Amino acid sequence: MEFPLTSSGNATSGTTPSPILTPRSLQSRVLSGQSFAEPLHYDEASLLMHYLDHVFPYQYPFFDKARLSRGWLLWLLSKNGPLYRASMGLAALHQRSLLGETNNHHLELEFHTKAVRQLQDFVSSIDINELRPENETLVEIITCGIALISFEVLRGSATNWQPHLTAMSSMAVMMHNQPPQSVDQLPTPLFEGKATAAMAFHLPVLLWMDLLACVATREAPKLPYNDWLGPNCTFQLVHIMGCHNSVMKSIGDLAVLSQWKSDCLERGGLDPEAFQTKRQRIEDELENVMDATPMAAMESQRLSFSHKKPEQRPEQDCVTRIFAAAALAQLAALSTQVLKSISTTIVRRGVSRVILEIKVASKIVSPRQLSWPICVAGCLADRDQQPFFEGLLGSVLSEETGMIGNCGTVRDILRACWSNKDEQPDQQWDCSSTMKQLGVYALLI
Repeated sequence: MEFPLTSSGNATSGTTPSPILTPRSLQSRVLSGQSFAEPLHYDEASLLMHYLDHVFPYQYPFFDKARLSRGWLLWLLSKNGPLYRASMGLAALHQRSLLGETNNHHLELEFHTKAVRQLQDFVSSIDINELRPENETLVEIITCGIALISFEVLRGSATNWQPHLTAMSSMAVMMHNQPPQSVDQLPTPLFEGKATAAMAFHLPVLLWMDLLACVATREAPKLPYNDWLGPNCTFQLVHIMGCHNSVMKSIGDLAVLSQWKSDCLERGGLDPEAFQTKRQRIEDELENVMDATPMAAMESQRLSFSHKKPEQRPEQDCVTRIFAAAALAQLAALSTQVLKSISTTIVRRGVSRVILEIKVASKIVSPRQLSWPICVAGCLADRDQQPFFEGLLGSVLSEETGMIGNCGTVRDILRACWSNKDEQPDQQWDCSSTMKQLGVYALLI
């Protein structure tokens, strides 16, 4: 099986190749098996610490250290495999961006290119019949693939992340479809602990990326999100990415509904009653979340009268509500073409609701953590609502770290969408249709 893994940069012919294991040697060993043979050079050690201290918290600002350990991360990095190189590339990119160096990107591309090469060797070595969460080779492949996706998002790329997400999702689906092991085949607790802890963190991250990618790809999720977020779910996205499982499941349902609607319209036979049934279920689930999740102001008042520790931190409640409100606005916009009962006024109210939620959360949640709801709701904004989103992104892009991430891409999409709405008011413009027109596929994470 071949996975289309790509590199963002081209290594020069004079570059010395990294000491990468061959597929044959990998088949007889667990991962690279080559932990650091000697102490790291000071510059490399500094870069590693920069990743642990700054980049990982930037990638996962809602990571709940009180509930989750990062021991698996240091364990994987110490293996000196593709994840290590991908993480160092991320650190070099982040550090260069903080220093405002726009051209000196050779170091990050060198790490990135070596990570891609080594990952390709790992992928070609793995037995597709042994794709289980405790398989250490699979763990490093998935974790490195996610780091490569993060690299593309961090540098503002609107295309190069797709092959990595497709490849990692394909492997995760095959793992999901593996038959269960018998009791005598189960790994020892020690072996299971370190590998599965890493996978228990990264599979939810991969699912998060897959669900939020749908607005760019205009396709349904690749991963079996209904199964993973069902009654037997063993993880909570809110403790990793800040948003509750039920909202992310509804976002997946919304992507499925959007694709179903497009397919029906192409065939010329969309059943309004069937559409209404599907959309009503999504709306009810999202409204239930809004009812059950306190606003930040209400939460602070409630805690002042209670000594009971809340299940979620205030910023997690805020993110959950903002994503739910944006999904409701997107659902309303999706419905206007089919149902006469859903008017543009309802869409406008949905956008106003998102604006209110963002304002309430402004002191505890950064716009950087809200790319998806800002882009989805902002594209639906009326002319008098648009300055809010423009100002929101402008405040981020004017910071020292403004060049990091995809906020600039989000602003470009919003401006293009607003221009399209002015010039072609008879057409329905949203985040997905604007990206298609621009030829970009922004991963809004």
